[in-house]
Amino acid sequence: MAYSSTTSSVEKYPYPWEVNVLDFVPDKLSDAKCYPEWKQLMVDFIESQGLLGFIDGSTKRVSQAASSNSDSWRRSDNLVRGWILTTLNKDTRLQVLKYKTARGVWTRLVDMFDRAKNRFQLDEETEKKKRRYLPLRIAAIEGDWDTTSKIIESEPDIVRAAITPSSETALFLAVKSSRRNHFVEKILKKMSPEDAGLANLWGMTALHRAASVGNVEAAKLLVDKNPNLPNVLDKNGDPPLNYAASTGSRESVVYLWEVTKEDVKLKDDVATKLSRDLTRGEHYDIALTLLKRKPELACMEPSVLNVLVEKCSSFRSGTSLNFWQSLIYSVRQRFHSMFWEVAEKFDHLLLFVDDRTSLAKSMSSICYCVTVRIDDIFIEKT
Repeated sequence: MAYSSTTSSVEKYPYPWEVNVLDFVPDKLSDAKCYPEWKQLMVDFIESQGLLGFIDGSTKRVSQAASSNSDSWRRSDNLVRGWILTTLNKDTRLQVLKYKTARGVWTRLVDMFDRAKNRFQLDEETEKKKRRYLPLRIAAIEGDWDTTSKIIESEPDIVRAAITPSSETALFLAVKSSRRNHFVEKILKKMSPEDAGLANLWGMTALHRAASVGNVEAAKLLVDKNPNLPNVLDKNGDPPLNYAASTGSRESVVYLWEVTKEDVKLKDDVATKLSRDLTRGEHYDIALTLLKRKPELACMEPSVLNVLVEKCSSFRSGTSLNFWQSLIYSVRQRFHSMFWEVAEKFDHLLLFVDDRTSLAKSMSSICYCVTVRIDDIFIEKT
C-alpha cells in the first residue's frame, strides 16, 4: 500500500528537478516588451513537465493538516517557483520574491507585464488547437524524434504548423538548445526551404532564435536548407546576425557575418545596431571591418567609438589579460592607426555630405577622446 501511495503522489505532483529551465527559456524577463515571448516559452516549458496547474490555479494548494500529500505539493510548487525566478532579471525578481507560491509569483508578473490580463482564458478554438499540438510541442522541447516522426507520419503538414500561440513551429522550439540538434537535422529533412523560413508573431525565423542562443550547429543546418535565412529581417528590422552579436557568441557572429549579404549588413538601421552590439560583445575585428565599410557609423549617436571608450574591459587597466591579450595591447600604435585609418575614410565622405563641419568635428572629437584615453592608460602603466 505504501508503494502505491507514493506512486500516486509522484504522478499528481511531478518533480523533474534535473531539468534546466534555461535550456528552454534562455532570455531573462526584464520588461513588458520581452514579456509575451518569455511568457509563452515559460508556459510551454512548465506544461511539458506536467506542472501547468501550479501557475494557472487548477492544481489546488494542499493543506498540511488535510492531506499527507502536502509535502509533495510544496516540493513541486517550490520547483516551479524556482524555475520562474531563475528566468527573471535581478530587478524583476526582487519585486516578486515576497510571493511564496508559484501561482503567487506568476499572478504578480501578469499584473506587472500582461497588458491584456489574459490568464489562460482561451476560447474554444484555441483550446482545441492547444490540445491537438501539445504532443508535438512536448516532443520538440524534449528532442523526442521517435514520437515526432510518428506524428509527422500521420500528419505530414504538421511540420509547418504554428503549434504555439506565438506562431512557432516545432523546428523553432527545437533550435533553442544544442542538445536537440539531432532533432533539428531530422525535421529539416521533412521540410521545404520555405518551411524552414516560417516566422513567428515577431517576424523571427528559427535562425533568429538559433543565433540568439548561440546554437551554431543548428544555424548551419538551417542555412544549408535555406541560404536566404541570414538576410531575413524580423519586425524590428534585425537579421539573425544582430541577434548573435547581442548575445556575445563569437562563433555565431563569425559564421553569420560570412553568410549574410553585404547590402543587408550595411543597411543603416542594421549596421547602426550591429556596430554597437559587436563593440559591446568585444568582437572588435568585425566591428572595425564594418566601420571601414560604412565609416559614417562613427558619427551616429551613440557612436560605436564612444561605446568603446566607455567599455572598461576594452583597455588594459580595466581587465586581467592573458599572454596574447597583453601582446596585442602592448602595440600602442595599432590603436592609434585603427581610428585614424577610419578618419581617412572621412576625407572621402566629406565630399558627399552637406554638413561637413559637423561631421568633421564629430569624427575629430571621437578620435581625440579615444587617443587621449589610450595615452592615459599607457602613462599609468609605464
